[in-house]
Amino acid sequence: MSDGATRVFADAGTAADPVADAARELIAGLALRPWGQVAPSVYESGRLVAGAAWLPGHHQRIGFLLREQRPDGAWGPPEGYALVPTLSATDALLAALADGGWAGADLLAPVARGLDALTGRLLPIHARALPDTPALDLIVPALVESINGRLTGLDRATAERLPRPPLALPAGVEG
Repeated sequence: MSDGATRVFADAGTAADPVADAARELIAGLALRPWGQVAPSVYESGRLVAGAAWLPGHHQRIGFLLREQRPDGAWGPPEGYALVPTLSATDALLAALADGGWAGADLLAPVARGLDALTGRLLPIHARALPDTPALDLIVPALVESINGRLTGLDRATAERLPRPPLALPAGVEG
């Protein structure tokens, strides 16, 4: 940040002004970390596992997804915010299961817990109760369709260990 910009913010809030203080803190943080803060993402990791298994770090991304699964079977933040990460991670682990590059027994239980979380709590939510997140109306149907396709394409022995009906879209979400 230029000295001029720093001076403007420094001069603007000589009295105790919480908004000005917060703005100064935000600007100072941007100057210290101009590229922002980056953290691993379940959604993006799931998309890479499902669609780019050839990239270096594939097994590490699968391990990350396995470590990030919550005890209730979902991934991500609580309630409706968990829908997209849980769809992404479940789809990714189903893709890894089908690829056979990972021990299937290690993936069956997490996939089953993910499917249980989706069918039991996350997909029965009405669209009005879902958080207003970017492209939810596009991402959810695409991931549900992908998961259903992967479940249909599993070999018989694996499919018998994951007996699941096709996932349905939340009420109010169009395909």
